[in-house]
Formats: sequence, structure tokens, C-alpha cells
Amino acid sequence: MMYIPMINKYGKYFLVRDVTEKLDKNKSYDQYRAPNVHRAKGGFPVYSSGQPTERGLITLLDKLVQDSFTEILLFNLREEPVLFVDNGSDKIPHSIRDQVNLHDCVIVGRTNTEADEAEARVRKEVKTFLYFMYFVGG
Repeated sequence: MMYIPMINKYGKYFLVRDVTEKLDKNKSYDQYRAPNVHRAKGGFPVYSSGQPTERGLITLLDKLVQDSFTEILLFNLREEPVLFVDNGSDKIPHSIRDQVNLHDCVIVGRTNTEADEAEARVRKEVKTFLYFMYFVGG
């Protein structure tokens, strides 16, 4: 089998769907395609959510614009790489997990640059792995 450092590293890591409805305590996923959407306490115009899908991000931005917000700042506080997998109607976030403990994120970068580089490496490795599996016959 072809060796892919981040993904199969002898079976240590694999991709899992990043968002599950079970983790959505605020029950916002169905409406916004983002888990745990909520507004900060104290009436401040600050909102937070878990990692949205691509369609979810668009939905959240549309809602803020409808609520008359004209200046919107987005911050992504993720440290681990996230890959978006197209399911035909949306792009769903997936992250790398250790097969021994699915709840722990695999952190591969502490700075923006390191995280971006790690995400690019993982994306390339996934594409290579899938090409090998489906077209070469892994």
C-alpha cells in the first residue's frame, strides 16, 4: 500500500466528519448548517458557532445582513486542518483524527502559516491517496 504520511501513517490517522448533530447543543445545525450558533451575552453584536459547512457560512452571513449588520468580521480559531468534502449539495468539513481517540484533534500547526501549510499538505495527500485507491487500484 502506498504510504501517505498524514492520512494513513500506518493506519494511525483518518478523516472524520467534523460536525455531527449530536454535538449541536443549541440545535442550530438544521437551520444554519452550523452547530451551536449563538449570540454573546450582554446584547453585544457578537456571534459564535462551530465550523459551518460552506452553505452554512453563506446562510449565517445572509442572516446577519438581513439583521442590518453592514460590517462583519469573521475569525476562524481552528488550529487543525479542515478539509471540505463536496457531497453534491454542500461542502462538509472533515478533520484528521487519531483512530485511538476520535475526540482529540490532530494539531499540526500553531501559527496561521503552519496551519495553512499543514492543510495544503493534507489536501494533497488525500487527493493522492484517493487517486491511488480509485484509479491505480490500491
